[in-house]
Amino acid sequence: MTKFEMPAGKDFYEFSLYKGERKEKSKYYAYLTNESFPLSKNIVCKLKLTFTYGDEQPYKLKFIPDDKNN
Repeated sequence: MTKFEMPAGKDFYEFSLYKGERKEKSKYYAYLTNESFPLSKNIVCKLKLTFTYGDEQPYKLKFIPDDKNN
């Protein structure tokens, strides 16, 4: 899993995602909102990306707090 730091004080998070390599690389944007935002402190998360063949939305990206107290 990849780690990602979510900085405090933001109402939402927006970042780029890439699929593929070189000329075949496609760029996507992720926009993350939650009723817990804005965060009161920075939180380091693990990112977990899964793919389920046949689903209407096959890709799921989960942000899992590294510190279980967050």
